[in-house]
Amino acid sequence: EINKMLRMYLYFWVAYNYIQEEVQFEILVKTIGIIIFYIFISVIKQKYLLGMFQSMGPFPHQNSLTMYMSFLGAISLSRVLNKNEIHVSLWFLLFGMSAFCVLSTLSRAGLALFSINCTIVFTISLMLRDREQKKVRVRKWIIMIVMPIVASGALYKASDSIIERFATAPEESKITRVLLAKAAIKMANSHTFGVGVNNFGHKINDPYPYGAHIPVEISRNSDKRGLVETAYLMIAAETGWLNLAFFILMLLYFYIKNIGNIIKLKNSSMRYIAVAITACLTQIYLQTTLEWVLKQTNNFYQLMLIFALISVMAKLATNQNRAYSNQDLKEDTDRSIPIKRRSTPCVTTI
Repeated sequence: EINKMLRMYLYFWVAYNYIQEEVQFEILVKTIGIIIFYIFISVIKQKYLLGMFQSMGPFPHQNSLTMYMSFLGAISLSRVLNKNEIHVSLWFLLFGMSAFCVLSTLSRAGLALFSINCTIVFTISLMLRDREQKKVRVRKWIIMIVMPIVASGALYKASDSIIERFATAPEESKITRVLLAKAAIKMANSHTFGVGVNNFGHKINDPYPYGAHIPVEISRNSDKRGLVETAYLMIAAETGWLNLAFFILMLLYFYIKNIGNIIKLKNSSMRYIAVAITACLTQIYLQTTLEWVLKQTNNFYQLMLIFALISVMAKLATNQNRAYSNQDLKEDTDRSIPIKRRSTPCVTTI
């Protein structure tokens, strides 16, 4: 687990130092389109060829897929709403693929949070009006009108599966979540620095007292109790409340920094990426309160990539603003220098 944390920091450091120009963001976003298509094909195979009730794509769990698609779907939608280009239809199709993948997971929290994600992208995009052409503004309102209709049709088509998922959800699952959360709080309160990294699954079982209040009959495995669902309480239980506070400060730091990027990147083509990141981070942070999939390697790597992109955009925005300031200062200085006329020599002939 500690080795994984070091690898995450290394990944962040490499991404931050490798991406240096706006053109590299464009290359990255195009690869995101390829990834969406790959995941979509994987979900189609599982859903219609293998008959899986809840598709998970190339991930270990359907909740992992939902969290991962939060970034990819937000990028696609934000690009459609904020970037004037000829491939709008393609990116709208990719967004539809992302939404289909989330819908196929039949994750109750995932469906609700992905809707919030899209709403945030729409709201911020409608507020941004600088440098956008009339064609882009019209497109925003058309999509805003058409999207609810298309979404309603998709939900109606999948309504039987969604109803079945909600109706058959076991009541024991909700009870177990609460009991495991209480156990995590016990661990965090008993030790200043927690019970140890990656030790929750060990300390929740006998002979330790933290999970004694959990009945054996509601455990998924009669021999072993499960893991707490919220990643925040998992961090508190294993490393203490103080470390949880630092973790939350880190999350808020990058969230606020990204909002600052939306303001600073007023004249940049990268602004739509900052809009998408605001929406997807909102979903990731909220979903982390319900599920611990953020600690899975795939989702952890993606979060580090998002943090690296935020830091790079902030750096590029600072350099651009400094360049604009120097240019304006130079122009003001040139205008303030008086123009000296060359004196013509007087020639006298005798």
